[in-house]
Amino acid sequence: MALEGDPSLLVLSLLLCLGALPHVASAHVVTVDGAATEWTMAAPTNVNTGHIGRDASSSGEYIWQDYNADVRTDGTDPDSNYELTEFRITADADYLYFLARFSDLTATNLPYLSIAVDTDRSSGSGVQDFGDFADTQTSNDARWSG
Repeated sequence: MALEGDPSLLVLSLLLCLGALPHVASAHVVTVDGAATEWTMAAPTNVNTGHIGRDASSSGEYIWQDYNADVRTDGTDPDSNYELTEFRITADADYLYFLARFSDLTATNLPYLSIAVDTDRSSGSGVQDFGDFADTQTSNDARWSG
């Protein structure tokens, strides 16, 4: 799964989610325990769309609603174990938190999710290709820090 479109929109969305722009949405702490109960914001109603969800106290998270039925078919078991349906991001002062939801996991060892983060924002530095022979690449301006 690749987040396609204008990369500046994703950066702006992450800034909003992480509270870098005042009074819009502040990210929230997540207890890393395998429970999804702290991820409560409403997902977008349109597929292949992301937005900032926030509650009454302005706690927020970036939420991507993926298209269902665009599963990778090159694995040894091309089925719902690969079907990403939703991806969420939030943070606190020390950590980034991610939640990935899949259509129907029947084998927890089969899903593969790659997350790339550009930490220096220096054009041309870092890694352009995603791992595991993926076809996805970042732009030269958003190479991830390896």
